[in-house]
Amino acid sequence: MNLPSHETPTGGVCLSLPEAPIPPPRSSQLLSWARRPAAVAIALGILLGISALPVRAETQTFYPTQDTYITEYSPDVDHSDADLLASWFDTCHAEGPCDRDGDGYVRGSPLLSFDLSAIPLCSTITSCELHLECSLVAYPGPPSGPAEVLTAFRVTSPWNENVTWYSKPSWTDALAPYVTVGSRGPVVMDHSDLSQIVQMWMSGTTPNYGLLLWLQEGGFDYFNVTFYSKETAPEADARPHLTVSYVITQPQVSDTPDQPLCRGEPFGTFDLDD
Repeated sequence: MNLPSHETPTGGVCLSLPEAPIPPPRSSQLLSWARRPAAVAIALGILLGISALPVRAETQTFYPTQDTYITEYSPDVDHSDADLLASWFDTCHAEGPCDRDGDGYVRGSPLLSFDLSAIPLCSTITSCELHLECSLVAYPGPPSGPAEVLTAFRVTSPWNENVTWYSKPSWTDALAPYVTVGSRGPVVMDHSDLSQIVQMWMSGTTPNYGLLLWLQEGGFDYFNVTFYSKETAPEADARPHLTVSYVITQPQVSDTPDQPLCRGEPFGTFDLDD
């Protein structure tokens, strides 16, 4: 084998060796990464210092897993089999059942809970709406009287549909989305506080124990509204439901094969060892 050579400045002879070829990447490696766009996006995000990569926007509708109402009027009775969800207040009268929380009113309040586990853990909530269908409005006044304010409080302890006023869960008014109710028909609560509550549930900041609806007392001696329950609504849209819009913004990287990027597996799985 004859190798090319040349003289050095000092009179020596130097042989020129051919460069060893660099082997091309295995086709399986190319195909593996080509089929994993989420993995490539995450790797680029890490290199560029990006902590949140928008992946996909979705909207889902959730119907209650539990709904009922509690009332001071019959504090030891559960209303799990009631046809309607009653939200009302009445002034306290000496001859009848009086208020048991000291606010001067006898009242009833619906409870709702929703299973939101279908929303990926790494989601940012962009909007949320609570939909109700009002079947009755009653108050002492003309048919076209004013509306009252219905507020949703975040429940802070567990409950079930056999709950009574005496066994009621606790709740907080730290965030209090609201909507006005004055006539029969659809009622949509889309206050920004509601989105914050759902975001807290999804981020694990607070457990998801659902919502309690509270009719604020106004200028009347009494005001009563009822809503269709999940069992008695004449059609699906009339059932109570949450409509939640969200964006998956922080894919969860896994070093274990077959583990999803996020709950819900938006783009499949990948193994960092490949």
